[in-house]
Amino acid sequence: MNILLFLVILMLMYLINPINDREEKLITTPFLSVFYIISFSYILSFVGIPMYKIYYLFPLIAILILKAIVEFTKNKNKEILIFHFGIPKIQRVNLKNNHIILILIIICALFFSYSLFPKYPCEKWDSQFHSYKIKAMMLEKTIFYKDLEYRKYLHYPAGFHCLVYFLADKISEIPHSIYLLEFYIILLFVFAHYYLGRCIKKDLGIYTAVFVPLNYEFYRIILRAIFPNTLGYCLFLILIAFLLKYKLNGSKIYLYLFSFGTFSLIFTHTFPFLMLILFLISLIIFDIVHFNYKDLINYSKYFFLSLSLSLTIIVSKILNDVLKYSNASYVIEYIKPYILKETLIVLIGVFGSTYLITTILALFSPTRFFYGKFVIYLIFGSVYFILFIFGTIFLIKNRLGYFILYILLMELWLINNQLIGFKIPFFSALYNPIRWFYNFQILTPLFYGCGLYYISKKIKKLTNKGLLILPILLIIMGFLAYNFYIDTSKNYWRYYLVGDDEIDAFNFINKNNISNELFLNFGEDSGQFIPIFTKNKCVFCYGNGNTFKNISVNKIINYTWNYNYSNFIQFCKSNNITYVFISKNVNVNREFFNNSRYFEEVYFKNNITILKIRYN
Repeated sequence: MNILLFLVILMLMYLINPINDREEKLITTPFLSVFYIISFSYILSFVGIPMYKIYYLFPLIAILILKAIVEFTKNKNKEILIFHFGIPKIQRVNLKNNHIILILIIICALFFSYSLFPKYPCEKWDSQFHSYKIKAMMLEKTIFYKDLEYRKYLHYPAGFHCLVYFLADKISEIPHSIYLLEFYIILLFVFAHYYLGRCIKKDLGIYTAVFVPLNYEFYRIILRAIFPNTLGYCLFLILIAFLLKYKLNGSKIYLYLFSFGTFSLIFTHTFPFLMLILFLISLIIFDIVHFNYKDLINYSKYFFLSLSLSLTIIVSKILNDVLKYSNASYVIEYIKPYILKETLIVLIGVFGSTYLITTILALFSPTRFFYGKFVIYLIFGSVYFILFIFGTIFLIKNRLGYFILYILLMELWLINNQLIGFKIPFFSALYNPIRWFYNFQILTPLFYGCGLYYISKKIKKLTNKGLLILPILLIIMGFLAYNFYIDTSKNYWRYYLVGDDEIDAFNFINKNNISNELFLNFGEDSGQFIPIFTKNKCVFCYGNGNTFKNISVNKIINYTWNYNYSNFIQFCKSNNITYVFISKNVNVNREFFNNSRYFEEVYFKNNITILKIRYN
C-alpha cells in the first residue's frame, strides 16, 4: 500500500494549510488531505489525464514553493526561510489536560475499531459493489472508465473510492486499503467533533469528542460497509465546523476551506450533502431572523461556487445518471402501521442514542429481553436523553440555535418521506429507517457534549473537577459500550464472507498460476471476491443482481439439486466457464460435484472447494 505517499500528502498539506493556529492545523490537515485527493482525482479524470499517483504531489509542492517565495519576500531580515512557512521548530511539547484526554479518547475509539472491524472488509453487498468500482478505476486510472463490464458502478460518487485507489498499489490490496481507511474515518470522527466543540468553547472539544467512541452508530455504519456515506458524514461535520468558525471570527479562510470541502463532498455521497443543504437552510433562516445578511451572502456565495464547479463535471460526464437518481423516490404512498411505528421510534431515538432505540424496540418485540440488560439500556438511554436536552439549552443560550433548527428540518425530512409523501428531488431518494437514525446520530455527540459541559459548569462541585469526570465516564460507559458493541456486532459479522480460509483458497489460485479464467460461484458468496484477490472473474455477484446473461443463480443451483448435468455443463460451456468455486455455507448440492466425469477437484480445505470442469 502507498502509506508512505499518503503520509507525504499529509505532511505537504500541513505545510500549506492556511490556518495559523497549530492545534487547528493538526486537526484539520487530515480532512484537507481527503478534500485534495478527491478533488484532484476528479479534475485529472475530467481533463483526461491518467491518475498517476506521483501527479498528486506536484500541485502541493508548487503551492509550497510559492508560499515559501511569498514568505521570503515579506521577510525583511531574510532569516532562514524554513521557519517562516509552517515547518515547526524543535521544541518541548507541552501537553495540556485536554490533549491527554483527547489522546485517550482516540486510543479508546481505535481499540473499539480493532475489536469490531473484520480484518477483511468483504461483506456480501456493498463491499463487492465498491471493490469492483475501485478495480475499474485502477485498471484505467480514471474515474470515468470505459469498460462496459463495470458500467453499472460508474454512476456512483467516487470520493471514497479515490482514497482507496490512492492507497492501493494493486487490486488485491483494495480490501486492506479499505480496512486502513476504516480506522482513519473513526479518527476523523473524533477530530471533527473535537473541533466542533472547540469552535464553540476552547475546552468544550473533549466533551463532544468523548461521545464518538460511546456512540455505536459510528461503528455500525462501517460494519454495514456503507463506506462512502460514512466518509461523507466526516466531511459534513468538518464543513459545518468551518461555517461555525467563520461565524465566530469572520475569517474568510474558513470559507475557502468550506468551499474546497463542499466540492469533494458532492462527489462522495448524496445524503451527507443533503444534510449540509439543510444545515445551510437553518443557518440562512437564523441569519435572516437576526439580520445578519453579510454572513448569509458570504457562505452562500462560496457554497454556490463549489456547486457550480461540480456541475461542470456532472453535466459533462454523468448528467443522465444524476437526473435519473434525482427522480428516484422512496416516499410512502399510504401510511402503514409498521411504517408509523418505525418513524416514531427513530424520532424518539434521536435524543437518546442506540440505548434508547434498543429499549423501545425491546418493548415492541415479541421475543424475551433480559431484564437486567433492559434496565441498563433504559438508564443509559435516559442519561443520553437528559444530556441532549441540556445540550439544546446550552446551544440556545450561546446563540447557536441553528443546530436545533437543523434537527427540526431533519425531522421534517423524515416525516415527509415516511408519513406525508411529497416528492422532492434527491431528498425523496432516502430509504430505510436505520439510515435516518444514522443521519441524526452523526451530530448528536455535539448535543451530548454540550449537555455534559453545561451540567458540569452549573454544579459547583463539578466545576473544578469537570475534566476528571471524563476519564471516569469513558471507563464506565466505555466498558458498557464495548460489551454492547461486541454483542450487537455479531449480527453484522455473519455477513462477512472472507476470512483466512478464503484467503488460503485465493492464494492457491494465485500460486498455481490460474489467471484470466471465469469461475462459477453461487451468488453473494466469497466467490464474488475472486476478481479482487486473483486475476480471474466470477459469474454471479451482488452488483449484477445474481444474474448472468439473463440466467439467475437460483436456476443454476436448482440444476445441482436436480442432478441436471446436461443443462449445467451446457451453461458453463457456452460461457467459457472453466472452474467452479464452492464457498462455505452456500445452498448448493455438493454431491452433484462428486461426478468425476464432469469435475476434477483441485482444492478442498475447510469446506471450500475448487473444481475444474471437464468438457468431453
